Amino acid sequence: MNNEARRSYNSPLREAQAQRTRECILESVAAWLQSESPAPLTLDAIAQHAGLERRTVFRHFKTKEALLQEFWVWINDRLTPQILPTSLEELISAPKETFAKFDDQEGVIRASLHTPTGRDMRMSAAPARREAFQTALQPVARDASPQDRERLEAVAHLLYSASAWETMRDYAGISGSQAGEAASWALQILTDVVRQSGRTLTPLQGENNMSTTVAVTRPEEAPALWVVRDRIRFMGGVAGTDFSVLEIEVPPGSGTPPHRHDSPETFRVLSGELTFGIFGEGAPTVTAEGPGAVVTVPSQVPHNYQNNSGAPAKMLAVVDQSMVDFFRDLGHTETPPAGPPSEAEIGQVLEACARHGITLLGGPPA
Repeated sequence: MNNEARRSYNSPLREAQAQRTRECILESVAAWLQSESPAPLTLDAIAQHAGLERRTVFRHFKTKEALLQEFWVWINDRLTPQILPTSLEELISAPKETFAKFDDQEGVIRASLHTPTGRDMRMSAAPARREAFQTALQPVARDASPQDRERLEAVAHLLYSASAWETMRDYAGISGSQAGEAASWALQILTDVVRQSGRTLTPLQGENNMSTTVAVTRPEEAPALWVVRDRIRFMGGVAGTDFSVLEIEVPPGSGTPPHRHDSPETFRVLSGELTFGIFGEGAPTVTAEGPGAVVTVPSQVPHNYQNNSGAPAKMLAVVDQSMVDFFRDLGHTETPPAGPPSEAEIGQVLEACARHGITLLGGPPA
């Protein structure tokens, strides 16, 4: 019984010691990668570098390949909780979230690019990476030609990579955070273009034999961003104009303060109830509208919308490119927390409005 108690008591200690030993081995791999040693990485070399017995390292990692795979997971856990994207939205936002953290692990990231051991480590993860990218790009690529699908996946691998981070850091002279913004921006444009080209239907002949095309964008395929608490899907452009169609989901309590801007806007309520305010000359006009109602707001007319109904609402909006640029600048792919926006979020809204010529006339966004 005493032996049983001793084993139970010692087990957590042994587990903690084993975890510390494992961390020591992985930290030694990181140091080895940054040492620029010309010798190949072996388990014996890591054991010597870590000051451990050879058998201790072999007890944790039976092969060099197993060690490198575990190290890749270990270092990526320090960069982001989800290194491989599981959706198109995650893929597009991933560089913006990850490249800044590459700066914190600069030595290891550069070593992974320029040492034989680093290449072995990266290539061991390549099959899982290809599968993840194919899955994430499926909503865009499934209607594209095989050639466009192959090109899309190849360029996506390039844009979300340590190589892209390093190239922009060294040649453009920008930070990891700025490089991530640039890569996410490029991925957004690339996937938008492929989506539209992939969904192009048979050309029609218009007047004067002018060729036109019909494009189809499904809501589940459309790129989406959260702007404060509203989710905006970019459904596509209006041919021959700089106008775009947006689908906007407005949760209860969300909305905008009174504001004005150059872009005219047309709203059509799809579901739920939304309250629109028009604040031109004279007394304000406030109207609560349900499905089917259309509200048109000319350029520079002060207005807002609110969801005061207690239930989710959805509407279509037709806006010009200036508003699309504003939403893309301010929006993000991460689901926002419930409740009113924080002071930091309000500050981001004010800064984006200033950048895009939008004048706020009332309180902060809901």
